[in-house]
Amino acid sequence: MPLHNIIKGERFFKYAREGFLYKALHEITHQVKSRVYAFLSKYIRSLLYGEVLREDERFIVLIFDVEEDLDFYSELYYNSFKYIDSGAFNDLISLLDDLDICATFYITPQVAEHLNDMIKESLLNTHSLGVHLHPHNVVRVNYPFYSRSIIDHLSLYKYDEKLTMMQRAKSRIERVLDRKIFLFRSGRLCCDDEIEKIASILGYKAISNHRYTYYIKPLKIWNLDAGKHDLFVLLLKHGYKPLVKCITKSTEKIIALPGHPMRLYNYQRGKIISHLLSTFSSFIKTMIKEGNVHFIDQYRLLLLLERRLKMNTLGCEPGHNDFNDYGLLKYNSIK
Repeated sequence: MPLHNIIKGERFFKYAREGFLYKALHEITHQVKSRVYAFLSKYIRSLLYGEVLREDERFIVLIFDVEEDLDFYSELYYNSFKYIDSGAFNDLISLLDDLDICATFYITPQVAEHLNDMIKESLLNTHSLGVHLHPHNVVRVNYPFYSRSIIDHLSLYKYDEKLTMMQRAKSRIERVLDRKIFLFRSGRLCCDDEIEKIASILGYKAISNHRYTYYIKPLKIWNLDAGKHDLFVLLLKHGYKPLVKCITKSTEKIIALPGHPMRLYNYQRGKIISHLLSTFSSFIKTMIKEGNVHFIDQYRLLLLLERRLKMNTLGCEPGHNDFNDYGLLKYNSIK
């Protein structure tokens, strides 16, 4: 083989080796820079904003609608609070406190005025509170009141009537509790564009009237997942194990579990359904033991979401422009 061909071949392999090394070093340098940037970025954001949502975290949100007595068999409201006076509601709160679990309680004006100071203190210190409103809570009706009455659908009223009722409920509850309330949930999850707009005008930071969690950008207000099936009904019919299995297999990041505490009381027999509270306790303890989910109340979740939204707005996390990239939220906006 001629000498000049051998020299050309050696030069070719030399340049090939140098090109490969150059590309390898360039890739390694790029990866190191990216990792250092990501670490510093997260560290700086943690200093600026505190705790934020992580991609690998999953949350269970307990939501309780607290109203006057409602007999689900007859579907009648009564102007009484037997499930509270019997101690069933206090047992629920005590159980949550003992297990160090925070929940969200949506209360009506009547409930706020009926609760004793001890329960109020526990709710205010440990849990988050929201305004729960059926039209019959702020207008004069005769009891027993049929729960499925057409007049009890907030979305069917005119704008001014909705505004008056929502404003009246909020002011009554805040006056009794001596605290600002930032969460709103309509009775029977009745909601429309006007209700969302009024909620924003009245200073609410979030509503909980629709499925899934998303940000309503034009109104600058969140919808926090309202959930679907009543937790206590599921536990009463099926026990806690199927629910644990379902949640464990679920890929949802935020799992909302709504419930009505009055279901802990049997209105026909006039006593607490103690085994239901025990089943609820087993469910909570099992989910804690599983370790792959965290219990959080809606207000704390709202704070985390607001921080994540603020970081994205400021461009703190390049390449991720909305929540869908993290699989945390179903929608970024519906408007």
